[in-house]
Amino acid sequence: MTAANQIGELRCAQRYNAVVLKDPDSDDWLVWLLASTTDPNSLILTGHYRFRISADGHSLLRRDQLSATCITSDRREAARDGQLNALVVSHIVSPLPVETHVFASLLYRLPIYVVTVGNDTIWAVEGAKVRRSHVQN
Repeated sequence: MTAANQIGELRCAQRYNAVVLKDPDSDDWLVWLLASTTDPNSLILTGHYRFRISADGHSLLRRDQLSATCITSDRREAARDGQLNALVVSHIVSPLPVETHVFASLLYRLPIYVVTVGNDTIWAVEGAKVRRSHVQN
């Protein structure tokens, strides 16, 4: 697979699941490699990649590392004093949350608060909804 051969040095999991969709803006393909685990208590929040592959499937046109580091939480540790209600993650690679934040919120059925650096904004990602939650002054 073209995308799997181009994954960067940041490897946050031993396993990656691939999602392949037609690019809605061109004839190319979008491929996501999503860091994954079989441990139900492991919450992987980062380490994902997005690739744009040529329509014929032979050329890598773009590679986006969707985070700068690996962040994995343990559900038991996060909820040790009660129920886990939300997750918080910082995000420095773009001024807005990315699609993998939505994916994680849907997967774990939890809101994720994304703190973006540079614009001092906290975003609430609640399933498929993303909204600006707070702007720091």
